[in-house]
Amino acid sequence: MWNEFGSRSWYDTAEICLNGHVSNSSIKTYPNDCKAFCDECGEKTITSCSHCNQNIRGDEQDTNVYEMYSMPSYCIHCGQPFPWISSRIELAYELADLVDEFTELDKEIITKSIPDLVRDTPRQHIAILQLKKVMKKTTPNIVSGFKDILFDILTEPINKSLWG
Repeated sequence: MWNEFGSRSWYDTAEICLNGHVSNSSIKTYPNDCKAFCDECGEKTITSCSHCNQNIRGDEQDTNVYEMYSMPSYCIHCGQPFPWISSRIELAYELADLVDEFTELDKEIITKSIPDLVRDTPRQHIAILQLKKVMKKTTPNIVSGFKDILFDILTEPINKSLWG
């Protein structure tokens, strides 16, 4: 791939733990920085998608512009969520099941809304409204629990809309 400066650029492979901590965004360029386990949480690190076994896209190399690495949520090869996304979504579902104030319909709304919040889709705005409506039925502590689980996997505009 040619960049805007006329030089050839390529994407390295990233190493990320199952909880979503980036340990090395350029394993081919900096192999000595690789770790088998995360130094933040102790979880195993991966360099490829568990669904299709393709490499996780890392930093763009051979460019004159430095950009902060942005950890991916979904595999660019198969479209499946990475473990750090799917585990957070599952945690939110578990929390919803524990909340006595939620009806089965509320839990269904949460189950349908959260994937739309994580993906950049036209349904995001509806999902925000639905989740905010359901969250009004519970305590601030439960809302805080959902925020703690979801905050790191949502974009800044979604977080602002949901949590203020």
